[in-house]
Amino acid sequence: METDQKIIRVLPLPEGMNVEQIFSQLEGKIAEEEFQQRIKEKIDEFGGLLSEEGAALIVAADLGVDLQVEKSREFLQVNDLAVGMSDIWLCARVTCVSAVKEFQRDSGTGRVANVEVMDKTGSTRIVLWDDLVDFTGDLKKGDIVEVRGGYVKKGFRQGVEIHLSSRRGGISKKSDTDKDLPECKTEYTCIQDLEEEMADVDVAGRVNQLYGIREFQKNGGTGKVASLSLMDDTGEIRLCLWNDKADIALTLKRGDIIAVEDGYTKMGLNELELHSGWRGRITANPDVNIQELPEVNRVDLIDLEPGRSYNISGVLSDIGEKRSFVKSDGSPGQLASFTIQDETAEIRAVLWNEKADVIDSLVKGMPVLIDNGYAKEGMEGLELHISSLGQVTVHEEFEPEVKIFNLKKGPVDIKGRYYQGELIDESGRVQITTDDSEDGQLIRVKGVYETEITPETVEKIEEEFPSLESLLHPSRKVLANAKEGEYVELYALVKKVLDCGEYKRVNIDDGTAEVMGIVFADIQEGEEYCFYARVYKGTTGKEFICYQYQVVEAEKEAFDVIRELEGLMEV
Repeated sequence: METDQKIIRVLPLPEGMNVEQIFSQLEGKIAEEEFQQRIKEKIDEFGGLLSEEGAALIVAADLGVDLQVEKSREFLQVNDLAVGMSDIWLCARVTCVSAVKEFQRDSGTGRVANVEVMDKTGSTRIVLWDDLVDFTGDLKKGDIVEVRGGYVKKGFRQGVEIHLSSRRGGISKKSDTDKDLPECKTEYTCIQDLEEEMADVDVAGRVNQLYGIREFQKNGGTGKVASLSLMDDTGEIRLCLWNDKADIALTLKRGDIIAVEDGYTKMGLNELELHSGWRGRITANPDVNIQELPEVNRVDLIDLEPGRSYNISGVLSDIGEKRSFVKSDGSPGQLASFTIQDETAEIRAVLWNEKADVIDSLVKGMPVLIDNGYAKEGMEGLELHISSLGQVTVHEEFEPEVKIFNLKKGPVDIKGRYYQGELIDESGRVQITTDDSEDGQLIRVKGVYETEITPETVEKIEEEFPSLESLLHPSRKVLANAKEGEYVELYALVKKVLDCGEYKRVNIDDGTAEVMGIVFADIQEGEEYCFYARVYKGTTGKEFICYQYQVVEAEKEAFDVIRELEGLMEV
């Protein structure tokens, strides 16, 4: 029989040996004053849980003096444990694993986790300190563990518990044992089968909606709780994660599968709730099959009411600034806002703290999805607030068309205007062999492209498309005067760029208007360009799409303006 993990050996205290006797074994290795100081430091390191003799033994081991006494040992049973016992040998089965908790001590940050175990005589709790808490990472209910070392203290509810640290004990997993241990395994309860006042219940499900994290005051301290809805194939329930577990909600998103181990149920204000407190833990991606969630039900803006969380969709009609402020507790905060609209209404959305950075990746006219926004009354009406558990996602609906500039060798299906043996569109021109078209005709061509298009079919069509004249000689327009359907030159400054992979979403401004557009080019914020653009009606008004552009050189632009003025004077 082999262990699955190396056992950390202990240094049991030799019988009858006190601090003075331990020091006598260290002759010449350390001064007595320093020895006493190190004992105090070791006791502090273990949160006051070590005796002076135990601390002295560890100091001796640090100095290379091994006072270990070898003796034959037998495994104890749970009902043999008593307060004050040390150097425990126990084999038991895991019934519950807690989350890891961090705390502050004088020497720095400590960590602690609990593992509840049982054998045929009873159950107890193993308390793992500092580095040993990592052992719980792959530990699950039903595993067999061996404890060697540690000491027994009075525990919760008059019970006893074994305390282990890397210096005073070890714990390992066993693949098998000859001990007669009762069986225990994880059995998930369906949500529809949950009832009031259930304890130590295991439930697995998909995160359906995240509601938020709130802080509260209790017994002179600050606590917090996160709320979310959990759904399996049988139903849905509200899950509350308390205190240290609340931050787990920050790592979750809709559709994630999680397991609640050793939770409990209670009645909330209106319905049954599932809670996870100090006992048990939350694990990700348990080995269960749960069907995918249905599509999110997104609410029209006109139907929002204060005091509730919502999932919505819409288009950004205005982008605000990001600003910083000081919170009531003196810590720094930040917020930003934008305006979103759908077919029914328009509303201001406020991004709080770390969510405010999202504003840097948004541009006017962009379609977005908002999940877990909280509606509340603001100074100028209803607002939607997005904080730690809220999400803003770009919902890109633009599908690039096949244009001449992105033709690939092989079959093609493309539209453009015919002109003197070429097909022309907003992105460029390409040679085409056809005798059936007249200059200026709008045609749809299906065929094969190599270095030119060889048509298989040529179809005359009528639809909105730039005229041949505008494609050959686009007129220069200011943004305010550019009309929908026109193909024109737009000279403007790029104010914002968002990389969408194949193309960029941009905001441009020429002093007469600010417009959102799509550009198939690598352009930079703060630079001025001449965009050869097709103007169209977008979701927030006038928008444009551009396949060709030029960088505006200031001197050339000034020369062209002077030459244009001279021409007007001659007339």
